[in-house]
Amino acid sequence: MTCNACGASLWSGNKSGYCRKHVGAFLSSSAEHAAKISAGLRRKMATDPIYREQCSAIARKNCASPKLREAAREAAKRSGAWRKAIAATTPESYALAAKRSAETKLSWCPIELRDEYQFLTKRKKLKAAEAREIILAQHEKNMAEFRRKLGAE
Repeated sequence: MTCNACGASLWSGNKSGYCRKHVGAFLSSSAEHAAKISAGLRRKMATDPIYREQCSAIARKNCASPKLREAAREAAKRSGAWRKAIAATTPESYALAAKRSAETKLSWCPIELRDEYQFLTKRKKLKAAEAREIILAQHEKNMAEFRRKLGAE
């Protein structure tokens, strides 16, 4: 029995039909198998901090080498991943990013008062800290009124 790629002799128990040198390329050519490998590596990275640190150390070492850094740059150019990034920069994607950023930065602000906060900071040119105090005071008034209506106080 010989390797399907290079013709090297294989042991009788070989099931793939490829030698050690070529079996990786054969297995990773299958999308299903590649997905299993990726999922396993993601699980390993998420659960094993020692392994994750070892991989980070190897990556840092490789990035320090100008030769390897240039090879990675060329591989990225060939892959065309940068084209996908350019395609993702549409007005809609910018609007979505702005909305999500605002939601994160204004997580302290009650949703119903966010427009008021932005009005105070953008139109009235108040400092963020002053506008925040005003909004939180307004929220406290609203909550007191709400509690009064419920009869909690």
